[in-house]
Amino acid sequence: VPKEKKAPLKKKSRKDALKTFFSAKISRTDDPESVIKKDEFYELFARFCRDHRIAPVPERKTVTVALKTQFALTEKSVDGTPCWTGMRLK
Repeated sequence: VPKEKKAPLKKKSRKDALKTFFSAKISRTDDPESVIKKDEFYELFARFCRDHRIAPVPERKTVTVALKTQFALTEKSVDGTPCWTGMRLK
């Protein structure tokens, strides 16, 4: 009986990592007062990447561009701290 060949495990791409993180940890909301600090968001994402062995962790600028273009997020400053609006942690 011939052995079946298993497909090699695909390494998650960095784009997939952001989508996976976003769907697992973030809830979108229509409330513009619902915000997450940009630094907090990136630190949570970096920890998620390390926990799921996604390397290298995408740079902040890459994540920022992806959040603006792919997820259509907006940003604002709250008490001088840059934040993403319209979302909250699950």
